Amino acid sequence: GAGGVSTFGPASTSSSVEAVSLQQQQQQQQQRLSSTWGGLDQVTGASSGPQQLPRHYICPLTQRVMSEPATATDGITYERSAITEWMHVRDVSPVTGLPLGSAVLQPNYQLRQAIAADMAQVQRASGGY
Repeated sequence: GAGGVSTFGPASTSSSVEAVSLQQQQQQQQQRLSSTWGGLDQVTGASSGPQQLPRHYICPLTQRVMSEPATATDGITYERSAITEWMHVRDVSPVTGLPLGSAVLQPNYQLRQAIAADMAQVQRASGGY
């Protein structure tokens, strides 16, 4: 029987093609997702002034500062709404391409507090409260 044989065909001849295709699909999905969410992207650009936020504040899917960071089973933190929508479509990590294994998301409270504190500091530095 077919057993565990991939429906994509023999891995030895098509795995590099599949990897490229998967990467392209993920990039397209990321572009779709990042155009879906509004957010605090104005503080992430290089033109935003001297205040630069740490890269880990940025969701790999939306490319925006996270307001509700949640860690997936791949150990990577995403904006909760973005990774939730991603998991409705795919069951692999958008970053590693490996199976997620579970749809369980853990809130990343420490990162959420750090982002909130830094955002408040950015607001104060720009004259707003």
